[in-house]
Parts: sequence; C-alpha cells; structure tokens
Amino acid sequence: MSKERYLYDRDGVFYYRRRVPLKLVSIIQGKYISKKDHIIGYSLGTSDLTEAKKRRDLANLKWGEQFKKASEALLSGEIYTPTLSREDALKLVRDFIQETDLKFQKDEAKRGLISDEIKRDIEIDLGISEQTLADPSNEEGCR
Repeated sequence: MSKERYLYDRDGVFYYRRRVPLKLVSIIQGKYISKKDHIIGYSLGTSDLTEAKKRRDLANLKWGEQFKKASEALLSGEIYTPTLSREDALKLVRDFIQETDLKFQKDEAKRGLISDEIKRDIEIDLGISEQTLADPSNEEGCR
C-alpha cells in the first residue's frame, strides 16, 4: 500500500480513496461513494506511480471543488440539513440505551446459569435503570 495521500495500491493498480467531510455526507453522493463509510473510492486505471499521482491530483481538484460548492450551498442555506435539538438527541440516546440495557438484562436473567442472588441483583438494577432512564431531567450517563 502506498503512503501517498488518497492513493492506494491494490494488486498493482492504483486507487483513489478519500473520505467525504462529515458535514457534507448528506449532500455529496454518487456511484463512487460508499453509503456505509462515506469514502470515495475508484480505480485510477494505472499501475504506474507517476501517472497515478497525476490522476490523483486531478481527482483532488475535482472532489475539492465539489466539497467547496457543497459547503457554500450549506452555508448559504440553499441546502437544508435537519439538526436535532439537545433534548431530542438525549431522548434518542436514552431510548436506545434503555432498549439495549433492558434487552441485555433480560437476556442475562433468562440464562439460568446464575445464582438466585445475582438474578435478584440484576432485577433490582433493571428497576433502577428503568426509573433513571424514565426521568428526562436526569442526565446521568448522558454527558
């Protein structure tokens, strides 16, 4: 693998790989961008390092310009990107944690390979967790 920025050697062929800036993920899309990790990636069609560097530089200009235009559109308000309020974000996080925690604790309680004392402790913890997470004014663990 090459140490050149945005340039990767894969089986003797050079590829262009570059991450889409996080604030532009919702705007920049296309067939060369993975939806999972938001990385631009495609073959530069050459095994020659000098040629690959030239093609990489052209790709950097192309993508840099697209990022610049998208940033300008975002700043000017041409593109609406919804944002969550702090309260809404906390609610989403609390709900996720609550669901995950309850599922884990229920699964642990069902195992049967634990003593009754540990099972009782888990059930007590489950009750405390439910009470803590149900109180929207309690910010414990959300910072």
